[in-house]
Parts: sequence; structure tokens; C-alpha cells
Amino acid sequence: MKYVSFKLWTTEKYLYKDGYAIWLVVRKEGKRKAFSVGLYAYPHQWDENTELFVTDKRVSGLHPDRKHLNEWLTQKKAEIIRIMSKFEDEKIDWTINQFEDVFFNYSKKGES
Repeated sequence: MKYVSFKLWTTEKYLYKDGYAIWLVVRKEGKRKAFSVGLYAYPHQWDENTELFVTDKRVSGLHPDRKHLNEWLTQKKAEIIRIMSKFEDEKIDWTINQFEDVFFNYSKKGES
């Protein structure tokens, strides 16, 4: 089961000057929580399948920072995999709040 994903929600509520907000969505046991990651894109700039910015140069209007942002998103996905693996290895029946605490603490350590 996939617990975590990056989503672009194309509703007017999440439309900003740089596009729609991209969210980190965590799900477990029928519960869901979304966290803003501070990234924005328009629908033609976002690939829902790969959960990354479109890089196909045949598409017009690509996001100018797509390469850098895709590297950042890939790094975050790797952090998520490490966290989930640790929960599994330690047989932790984690909650969304536990994931949030570990992920955002882990991310802060990696920013320096």
C-alpha cells in the first residue's frame, strides 16, 4: 500500500501566482493529512504518474526550475522510504503525527 504521495491539487483554493500548490499527502487507516511543500506548478508542468515536474522539452511552458526541483523531490522520496523502512524494521505501528515528526525533523537535519 502506498502511504505517501506528492499531489498537485488543481482547485481554485490552491491557485497562487506561481501555479497550484503541490502537497505531500500521507494516508493511513482511512486517515489523511496534507502538508504544503512550498512548491507550485501548473497542470501541464506536473506529471501525476511520476509525481515530478515534466521534463519533456516537447511540452511548452515547462517549469524553469524543474531539474533542481525534481532532484529535491527525489531526495524527499528517498527520505520517506528510509523513514517507512525504519518503522517497518522496528515494527512500529506508526501514526500520521509520528511520520510528520520524523519527516520534518529529518528534513531539517538534511538542509544544513
